Order: sequence, then structure tokens, then C-alpha cells
Amino acid sequence: MEKLENQMEPFDYWMLQGYIEESDPQTKTDAIRVIRKCQKEMDVDIPSQLEIAAAAECNPSLVSRTLSNKPKKIVEKKESALLSVEDEGKLVEYCLETIEQSGYITPIEIRIEASTMVRREVGHSWHIGFLDRNKNTFAYNNAHPRELARLQIQEMDIESYENTLRELSKSVPCELFLQADEVGYQQYADSRSKKIIVKKEDENKVLHFPIDRSETRLSIMACAALSSDLLKPFLIVKRPLNVDKFLEAGLRDNIDAVLSEADGTTMTASLFLEWLDKVIVPYVTNA
Repeated sequence: MEKLENQMEPFDYWMLQGYIEESDPQTKTDAIRVIRKCQKEMDVDIPSQLEIAAAAECNPSLVSRTLSNKPKKIVEKKESALLSVEDEGKLVEYCLETIEQSGYITPIEIRIEASTMVRREVGHSWHIGFLDRNKNTFAYNNAHPRELARLQIQEMDIESYENTLRELSKSVPCELFLQADEVGYQQYADSRSKKIIVKKEDENKVLHFPIDRSETRLSIMACAALSSDLLKPFLIVKRPLNVDKFLEAGLRDNIDAVLSEADGTTMTASLFLEWLDKVIVPYVTNA
């Protein structure tokens, strides 16, 4: 404080010195606050902010902020740059209602609803801040499209299958070893898990999301022989079958593939017999 002695009137400096000794500030900010307190209570003339900064060997902005004594701005909890507290509360209610109906809500659904409320598109990661502000209400979870048990097989079962195959395949022509599998084609994918938002109490709950089966689909019974021969694909199409549409796509019935119509697109016993009659029997006959 001695550096301020030449910048102040003797009486003012003496008063300030007394305040400093009484307060014993430990930081530069505390010392500047003491100067401000002395000025306010004793009405002394203090040096300029630049002179105080030079004496305290600190940044002038620190002196300016400390002497101004502006109250800190209190930001109300759950206030975001886009939504008011009231609107964010409405968004929380919307999310809870959606979770009650379907079991969960996805990040994109949250962003779409927020965009609708503010009438402009929100950022791709906007939901992260929203969920962080409401972490006592919502939590992340991973939903799986199918149970893990469907994909599991024991090693002993594989070995048993291989041993049986070796015994049955002795002296059999490779053309008669056929591998067939039905494959469904449509515009959805259900093989991946996806991140969803659930209620906080369901954070560790095992969840499965429903699959939308409403899109147009078809099934293909594909088959190949151990000899590398490829049999005609057997296409199962839901009634009515439009052969002309397949012709436009370059697929000829009974030449490039065998087209079959049914009430659904899943292989049934009657369709399996039709596949044997129209695909397997002609192949074996001509092999």
C-alpha cells in the first residue's frame, strides 16, 4: 500500500491504512474491496483505477470489476437459450407423456418437439443440455431389438452338428448339398441397439423397442449348392402380385426367379412345398 501514499491526501491515506491493517486482506481482490469499503464508509478520495492496479500489480479489469460492485446475475435454474422456464416445463411434460405411452422417447423426438415450440430448428446436440438440466427426471438407456438368447449358441452344439454332418455326407454328390435360407427385405433395420431416454428409475432396466412391420416387404428363399450352383430365388410377395412391375425391374418369372403370392410374406408350409416343387425338383432333375 506504500505505493499509494504519494497518490493520496495524507488524511485519506491514513484512513485507508487503518482499514488495511484492520482487515488484513490475503488477496489482491480482498485489498481492492477494502479500498472500496473505506471510500464508501469514510468518503475518502482514492487513486484512479490504473494507479490502484499499478500499486497492486494486477490487471486493471480486476480493479474495475471489484470497485464497481455490480451484483452477480442470477440465472434461474432450467432456463435455456431457446426455451423459457415455462416452455421447458411443457417439454418435460411432453417427454413424460410420450414415455408413458411408448416406454421411451428418442433424442430426435425431443429436438423435433423443441423445434416446433420455438418455430425454428434446434441444434443436433440440443437435447444433451436439456437432459442435463433434467437429469433427476430422465436418464439414458439402450433398447435392443431382439433378445440376446436368439443370437447365442453353445460350442458343444456346433461340434455335434459338424459330427452329424460328416456322417450323413459320406458318398453324397456335392450337387445335392443345398443351403437355403429365407431373407426378409423391407425399409427398416432392427438389428442395432439405439439410445433412448427413459424415466430416471428405468435407467438400468432392460428394454426392447417395437419393430414397425407396416412397410412394404417381400421374402426371398435363396438357395445354393455345395457345387457352387445357384438355384432360382423364390420370391414371396403379398397379394396381389404384379408381374409386370417385376418385369419393368428386369426380373422375369420362372427365368430369373420364381414369383409367388400369399396373404403374407413369411414362409409357410404350403409355400415351402411350392418352393420344393418349382425350385428344388427342377434343379435335381437337371443336375
